Amino acid sequence: GDMPRRPGAGQQLDPSMDPEQRIVVVGDLHGMVHKVKALWRTLEEVLTPAGLLAAHVVFMGDYCDRGLYTRELLTWIASL
Repeated sequence: GDMPRRPGAGQQLDPSMDPEQRIVVVGDLHGMVHKVKALWRTLEEVLTPAGLLAAHVVFMGDYCDRGLYTRELLTWIASL
């Protein structure tokens, strides 16, 4: 298919999929708030902000075992 591929998005995403049927899984954040924010922006570019907000987003652990920005990362996740 002609699905867009963005650096940092990890896998190809089909923006035509019903947003309410989409599951986005993000893992191994390790306190890297800047990287997850960049990933979030990429997902918004591919899915649109409304499409991303309609999707089911799951954050899988490893938030604070390493990295310098654990507090900022947890605050950002909680703000979503």
